[in-house]
Amino acid sequence: MNKKRILVIGAGIAGLTAAYRLQQSGHSVVVYEGRDYVGGRMASAEWEGFTINPGAQFFTGVDRYLLQMAHDMGLDEQIKKRSSEGFMLAIYRGGRIHPVNFLSIGSYLRWTGVSVKARLAMLRLLPHILRYRGVDIYHMENGPGADDMSYEEFFNRFISSEMFDYWAYPTFETNCSYQANDLSRKAFLTLMGGYLNANTYYFADGIGALTAAFGRMLDIRLNSPVQQITIEENGVSVTVDGAQGSETIAVERVVMAVPGSRALDLFDNPRPAWQAFFPNVAYSSIATQFHVFEHPSFDPGVAPADGVMIPRLNRDIGVAFIYFQQRRQDRWLVLTEARAGRYDPSEPDQVQLDRAWDEVCKVYPSLRGRRVAARQFRWREKVPAFRAGYLDAVRAFFAEPQENPCYFCGDYLAGPGTGAALFTGWECADRLLTGL
Repeated sequence: MNKKRILVIGAGIAGLTAAYRLQQSGHSVVVYEGRDYVGGRMASAEWEGFTINPGAQFFTGVDRYLLQMAHDMGLDEQIKKRSSEGFMLAIYRGGRIHPVNFLSIGSYLRWTGVSVKARLAMLRLLPHILRYRGVDIYHMENGPGADDMSYEEFFNRFISSEMFDYWAYPTFETNCSYQANDLSRKAFLTLMGGYLNANTYYFADGIGALTAAFGRMLDIRLNSPVQQITIEENGVSVTVDGAQGSETIAVERVVMAVPGSRALDLFDNPRPAWQAFFPNVAYSSIATQFHVFEHPSFDPGVAPADGVMIPRLNRDIGVAFIYFQQRRQDRWLVLTEARAGRYDPSEPDQVQLDRAWDEVCKVYPSLRGRRVAARQFRWREKVPAFRAGYLDAVRAFFAEPQENPCYFCGDYLAGPGTGAALFTGWECADRLLTGL
């Protein structure tokens, strides 16, 4: 085998997976990361006696590549199944909390959070979802049907506007910070067809346990943002701002594992396929907030759910959800996020944290004055949007990506989740190895 020098840009789960698999194949791999930590949105931290996961929170049994990689890393004992089946959350409506399993259509037929008419409308959704059962959730572009409308339009025309407002929209606002046009009908049906009835899992030491394991095995240069990439006749020149100042590195292959919205600007002469595709990439932007409060007898009233989602029709409450994550005696860890589209990056953290807690106290008045700590994480690119027409752009890109010697990976190529991002790194390594 002809050993190659390969540079991976980005130490999120996609870049780490690609780097690991290329290193396992015998190549010399270095990962450059602009931030001061490994893992991107799949990282964990210790704070106030709790393990917090600022980005990704969990994964499902459908994420088979993630499960395989965790096994390869010796992390089988870290993987824990949630105590409840599926994904239990609740809706706040009419001043009451209504729990439901959001990964089970059958649960909606008994759900008190919507009208009987809306519940029965879910039966109209079932044939649409069944059409997409078996479609590869990491290649949604290959599914049946046209990618021609948003999931809001789909629900309003064919299912039920009430189920959109109280189920579909809160689900993706909570998990992806999506607005109504950020997900297409085709992407929605593929995701639901793949994830319905799936079990959810977490890592005992936080979801960052997996990316931390990669970090122990790879050569990763933190605080080293890449400034420019030039494709040469016999390889690639990469300009990096590292600890010793700016330097230009010559390598034979590059893996681009940065957000798709930033990729094009790094090339001084991007190829036509890249110029056609990357302007289509967009992300949700949000700040994730953690709060710790003390209360000796607090009951969140959401059992068996983990948290409560606040539908957008509750205009007097500005957070999208309140997620009771952990309890240590009388101390609780709570996660909140603002409504999709309302995040203002110019506002100071403390302003956003105090406003979020005030919104929590509108739902739980007994918590006013009980908060003892708060912390915020900002996400310029939280989750890629899969708007109407975007999957067609993905299909066109994969038909002729013009990759060699630069290859691409990231969740924007597969789906809104850590399992999808990891898969793109896996597949990117395969494409690179095939091209050698």
